[in-house]
Amino acid sequence: MKTRNLFLIVLLVSSISALAQNSSAPFQITPHADFKFFGWKEFGDNGDELLKESGLLYSFGVVPRLAFGDARKFFVESEMFVNLGTVDYDGFLQDAQGQQTPFKTKTVYFGFEVDPAAGYVLSLSKQFDLTPTAGFGFEHWKRNLDNGGPNGYDEKYSVFLFQVSVNGKLVLNRDIHLLSGLGIKIPVSISESVDLASRGQGGPSDINLSPGISPRIRIGAGASIYHALIEFSFETWTLTKSSDDKNYHQPESTRKMFGIRLGYEI
Repeated sequence: MKTRNLFLIVLLVSSISALAQNSSAPFQITPHADFKFFGWKEFGDNGDELLKESGLLYSFGVVPRLAFGDARKFFVESEMFVNLGTVDYDGFLQDAQGQQTPFKTKTVYFGFEVDPAAGYVLSLSKQFDLTPTAGFGFEHWKRNLDNGGPNGYDEKYSVFLFQVSVNGKLVLNRDIHLLSGLGIKIPVSISESVDLASRGQGGPSDINLSPGISPRIRIGAGASIYHALIEFSFETWTLTKSSDDKNYHQPESTRKMFGIRLGYEI
C-alpha cells in the first residue's frame, strides 16, 4: 500500500511538473499575491482637495486560462481576486453650521473583482507574441470610514465594466520571458450606496448615487522566470461627480494604485 501511494504521489508531481514546463498545455492557472500602494482623493466643485486616503492594500487571486484551437492560440481566462487593507484618512469633520475641523483616522477596504475575457496569441516572430483580449468584469468594494468609529460611515460600490487589453511577451529563452501590458476597463454602470444612519451621523441610511463613468487605465511590465512571475503596474481611475440623492452627492474622486505582483504559472 505504501509503495502504491508513493507511486501515485510521484505520478502527480511529475504530471504537474510536465504541465508547468509545457507552454502549450491547454489549461494553466496562475495564483498570485499583490501589494498595492493605494491612493484615493476627493475634490470639490472648484477643484480643491477635500480628503485623501493612502496606504497599502493586499490582494490575493488566481487566473485560470483554457487554450484551444489550432496551436492553442485562442484562449479564455478569468482573473479573480480580493483586495483588503487599512489606509490613512486625512480630511475634515463638518458641524451643523458648516464649520470644518481637520480630521485624521483610518479607512478599511474590502472588495473583490472578477474579469472574464477571451483572447488570441499573435506570434509576430519566434521571440515576440502580442495578445489582444476583450471581455467583461464586475468589481465590488466597501469603504469603512473611521474604521467603525462614530465619525465615519460605510460606502459600498458596485461596478459592471467592459475591458480590453493588449499584452506583449518577449522570449529570451525557454524559461525567461519579459512581459508588458496595457489595459482599459470602461464602466458600464457604477452604483454607490451610503449609510449615514448606523453610526449616528444623522443622515439617511439609503443614499444611492451613480458616479460618472470614465475609463480605468492600467499599464504593467514584468517577467516570468522559470514560471515565477513578477510584475509592476500602475492604474489610474477618475470617478466624476454624481447627481444628488437626498441632498447628498459623491464628489469627483480619483483612485491610483502602484502594484507589485508575485505569482507562479502552473
